[in-house]
Amino acid sequence: MGQEPEAPAADAVAEKPAGQEPEPAPAAKEAKEPQTFGADYVKQLRSENAGARKKAQELEARLSEIEERDQSEVQKLGSKVTKAEARAQEAESKLLRYEIAQEKEVPARLVPLLTATDRDGLEEQAALILENAKPEREPGPKPDFDAGARDPAAPPKEPQDAHNDFLVELFGGTQQQNQT
Repeated sequence: MGQEPEAPAADAVAEKPAGQEPEPAPAAKEAKEPQTFGADYVKQLRSENAGARKKAQELEARLSEIEERDQSEVQKLGSKVTKAEARAQEAESKLLRYEIAQEKEVPARLVPLLTATDRDGLEEQAALILENAKPEREPGPKPDFDAGARDPAAPPKEPQDAHNDFLVELFGGTQQQNQT
């Protein structure tokens, strides 16, 4: 009871060498029955499909890598632009603060109190600061540093007399008055 290979049915597709599609039998064309393919042909189709899937995966990976690289470049540039805009805005607001402080004559030590972001707000803050700020010096008479009454200054001495007085003091003697 050995198994004998079955003969292909008349309506079955004849097997073709690899790379060629099999032609259906004439009866299969008329009956439109499901086609059956040989094992070699199915293996060939599967290997072609596997190669195409692998190539598609590689292309998808490369595409995502390129998109990621381009996106990171765009993100880097966007970050730089954002930082530059922030610095420019900060510089403009600082300049405006100093301009308003100079126009309104706000003391330099009070400029940090100007915190508004627009010109009108800064002008209002400057007016409020000046209204409530204590002046640096009370207006009134200037202080007198005279320190009261003094003895009148002695008349200047002749250089020779000043020298003699110095030597007498140095040696601890008493001074004798010149009689003329």
